[in-house]
Amino acid sequence: MIFLQNHQKRKEDHMTSSYSS
Repeated sequence: MIFLQNHQKRKEDHMTSSYSS
């Protein structure tokens, strides 16, 4: 479960990075 949560958090981080750029 923690692995999936970590993966989702990374995906969100990536999306935020995209918006930031």
